[in-house]
Amino acid sequence: MASPAQPARGAGFGHARAAAASADGRVEVWHTRLGSRTDGGVDESPRDDRTVRAVWARDFDETPGFTFHATPPGGAVKEFPEADQSQDVPRWRSPLNSRDRMMLVHETSNFRLFGPDGLTRYTPPSVEVDRLMLSALGGWLASSFETTPPKGATTIEEWVHRAALGRDGYVKVVYAGFLLPFLQPASLVKVTERKVRNGIAYLFQRMYVVVRDPLRSYGATGETVGGRRVDLGMPFTSVRILTPATPDIEPPTDLTPGIGGLMFTPVVGGVPFRFRMLGVDLDGRLVEFDGPLVFAEYDHNQDGATVAQTVTAYSGAIPSFDVRGQKVAFAPSATADDTSLATRTMAFDVVTTPGMLGRPQNQARLEPMLRTASAIVPAMSALAGANAAVTVQYPAAYLEKQFVGNAAEVFLELAKPGGARLHDPVRPVRWFRRALAQRHGAVAHARAGGWSGVGPGGRRTGLRRRLLLPDVGEAVRPGQPR
Repeated sequence: MASPAQPARGAGFGHARAAAASADGRVEVWHTRLGSRTDGGVDESPRDDRTVRAVWARDFDETPGFTFHATPPGGAVKEFPEADQSQDVPRWRSPLNSRDRMMLVHETSNFRLFGPDGLTRYTPPSVEVDRLMLSALGGWLASSFETTPPKGATTIEEWVHRAALGRDGYVKVVYAGFLLPFLQPASLVKVTERKVRNGIAYLFQRMYVVVRDPLRSYGATGETVGGRRVDLGMPFTSVRILTPATPDIEPPTDLTPGIGGLMFTPVVGGVPFRFRMLGVDLDGRLVEFDGPLVFAEYDHNQDGATVAQTVTAYSGAIPSFDVRGQKVAFAPSATADDTSLATRTMAFDVVTTPGMLGRPQNQARLEPMLRTASAIVPAMSALAGANAAVTVQYPAAYLEKQFVGNAAEVFLELAKPGGARLHDPVRPVRWFRRALAQRHGAVAHARAGGWSGVGPGGRRTGLRRRLLLPDVGEAVRPGQPR
């Protein structure tokens, strides 16, 4: 149900007061058209003040369990039905589903909402109308609407509608969201078009994802999770998504039923779509890689409960990114490449903190952290006789203080407990250190200076930089000749 947005300022409908008949006696269907009142009558020419607002939707009355709330109820109360229309009445795919119509009522008419920052009042934009005509045989509509979604569960940022004689011809609905794990703002676009096939006018619906802001930087949040610094868990200072948009995707499989909006991995041709990305590592090196991303609608960023559910859902669908053997600096270097490894794949977690939850809703309340990487260590490969990749991760000690108080300058450890047992089954290789190498044993012991990476008699070992196998050198106390 729509109403002129500014009736007091002159919106009005123009129509014939008497039947309009042709010379042969045919009478046109009565119709009325939205225009603007002037001294000379209703002006139907294009004008900026020809606008409407969606003031009600019957879905609030007809969809069980979803009543109108002037202010977001919060907590466990769900405002809108599922985006997949499984809770719609009736349950059939349509250009605008129940959730769409309910959200448009709030976004175009509800002045009690707050903006994304949760502090300033949301001023609902009205719907711009090029044509609104009503008749006994149906209506005509040509309208457009854009907004930044307010704080809460609404996610529509654009709506375009074209209808003639009561039949939709073209409808576009754009939902705001983010792409995980790197959190670039993105949009899910749903387009429904009427096309004639074999003499029948069908509605065809397609969806695709558009990247809105491809570049995001990292490393300056100052946040901690369990004493671990989030900024130290990211080997890239920035990531730019090079793919501007996906092709048409398959119907999404929602990972978070219960939130309302969709969270899913875009799939094209039966396989997850791979985005191309360009990262800048901690040495300033450009690293191009690709892999699937997970789209989450704006309402997943609503509050602590929805963010936590998003983190849980993502942890069950973590994508792997193909780095194709390029070098990646996993920590700040002291000398060239002393923290770099030839990397095959990488995977990232997403984390949140109370500080992140204080951000405005249109800013991601999550940050990425490296989960694991599959990398090739040249010295280990030489001993193994092949380019064998090992799975590494950041040790907790590094994430706590980086290199402060870290005498051994440890920055990575093997992800598998027990380490890599090459030719020494007793003392396995476990962790990596900057400049010199890697030693066996606990990271905490290494950070305390328990291993120096020096051979017998104070000689440096032949395996330079990060790799020092247990039987190639011996442990010495700090202060011995190096």
